[in-house]
Amino acid sequence: MSEKPRKNYARKLLGVVVVLLAGIVYGHFATVNEWPISKRLEFIRSSFTDVIADTQRPILMSIPSRGITLENFAPESLAPGLVMPAGLGPDSRNFIRVVDRDGTIIHEWKPAWFDIWGKEKDGFDPVRLPQGDPGAVLHGVEILPNGDFLLNFEHLSTLRASPCGDVIWKLKNQGHHFVHVADDNTIWVGSDRTIPSGETGYRNHVAPLNSWAIQQLSMDGEIIQTVEVIDILEKNDLLGLLHMSALEDETTVVTGDTIHLNDVEIFPQNMDSQVFSPGDIMISLRNINTVIVVDPVEFKVKFQATGNFLRQHDADFAPGDKILVYDNRNMSLLGEPYASQEWLQSRIVELDARTGTSRVAFQGDGKSRFYSVIMGRQQLLENGNLMIVSPVEGRAMEVSPEGHLLWQIFNVLDENYYGLMSEAHVLPQFMDKEFFESHRANCTN
Repeated sequence: MSEKPRKNYARKLLGVVVVLLAGIVYGHFATVNEWPISKRLEFIRSSFTDVIADTQRPILMSIPSRGITLENFAPESLAPGLVMPAGLGPDSRNFIRVVDRDGTIIHEWKPAWFDIWGKEKDGFDPVRLPQGDPGAVLHGVEILPNGDFLLNFEHLSTLRASPCGDVIWKLKNQGHHFVHVADDNTIWVGSDRTIPSGETGYRNHVAPLNSWAIQQLSMDGEIIQTVEVIDILEKNDLLGLLHMSALEDETTVVTGDTIHLNDVEIFPQNMDSQVFSPGDIMISLRNINTVIVVDPVEFKVKFQATGNFLRQHDADFAPGDKILVYDNRNMSLLGEPYASQEWLQSRIVELDARTGTSRVAFQGDGKSRFYSVIMGRQQLLENGNLMIVSPVEGRAMEVSPEGHLLWQIFNVLDENYYGLMSEAHVLPQFMDKEFFESHRANCTN
């Protein structure tokens, strides 16, 4: 390289550094002095951090391996049925597997964003569009009685596919976090409508704003209704929840990801209750540490719990007007590795909707101790056991009602690391090995 190009390159590099430093200095003083643009700068900074984190997600969602793939401590005490884990595999592709209790793979599908959507961009949030494999992470997976799969590519799309992986329908609905099938054979998912600029339509809510919605779909992929969560909270005069992230004394302006919807469940017809009715809608809002239950017509709040858990996931109805909540209990310290923070521990909390009280239903000890800073799934099984997924640990485990660890499986990436396991469900007994073999026999390739 000649001297002149070197000097030009150096000048350009110096210019970039100066601009960056100026922006950092300005942002610091704008934030300290609460200049009007400070909120925008903070949101831009945090959004940029989130985008960077998303691009690194396959790396961040892995932890050092302990050399264990599967442990079965009490085969006679396990709930019957195959298990369906989903996560991110060693080939940087999403997977949905059906395995037996020895870990043998009975059926597998590897949904890939680019196989299904190609390079299509119209109708998607450009900030969230995948740039390379694995594309979008699966977050929300269910299987229908006929073997079809329902799933979300996180914050982008909900789709239905055959057991062979053939897409039946797909939506550009910004589907995320969960897929729930109600008794009336409709599907409930989350939808994330980002308002990047301009008026948001909500008092003291400043763009950019994540306006989260609950969305009801038909089995044919038609959108039946989309209901904004902010509207539900405003209608119930729960302004304290809407503006929980406001920090200033004289204004209650909020911006960004103020509530973070991460679960919806519909109260079933076959469960007795003194509080709820079939069709009632339970909604989990992570960033305000709140679970509410509303009726399906006027969306009037019938139950609310706030602060009994910290950045929770997966609220499930249970018999006796109980609600089980996956309490992530995120108390991690910035910049400190999880392994050095011995107090970190997630748990399952039980809410009593009749009395308004709560208790810890499960908090592991020793091998059953678990912690997931984000995400999380649980399933109350017919024999009273719990299937618990610790996504960031790449792990699912079944525990007894007494809290004993019965079985666990890990998502092994290689000899050094475990990878993300976003889901794991115990399947109905009729979905046995023969069920999946018969479907696979009909696949064209």
